[in-house]
Amino acid sequence: MNLKIFISLITVAILVFAASLAFIEIENNGTKMTTVPADSAVETAQPTCFVGGCSNEICSAEQGVVSTCIYKEEYACYQAAACERQSDGQCGWTQTVELTSCLMGK
Repeated sequence: MNLKIFISLITVAILVFAASLAFIEIENNGTKMTTVPADSAVETAQPTCFVGGCSNEICSAEQGVVSTCIYKEEYACYQAAACERQSDGQCGWTQTVELTSCLMGK
C-alpha cells in the first residue's frame, strides 16, 4: 500500500472519530456524561414505598395495596417501623432491633 494512501486513511479515520465525539457531545447538550453509582441510582430513580393492607402490615412500591382483614398481634410491631427501599431496591420493612424484638415477642 502506498504511504500517502495509508496516511490518508488514518487521517480520515481520526476525523470520523473526532466527528463522532463532537456529535455525542451535541446530543447531550454539551454536558459531560458521568456514571451514577448504583446505590444513588436506586435511591433517586425509584418511587417512594407505601404502607398498605387492612392493618397497615404491607410495605409495597404500590399505593393502595389491600389485604384480608385478619388481624395478627405482630401487625402492631409495624406501626413504628420504617417502610422504605432496602439495599436490593425493593420496598420492605427496615429490620431494626426494635422491630425484630417486637416480632419475636408476638
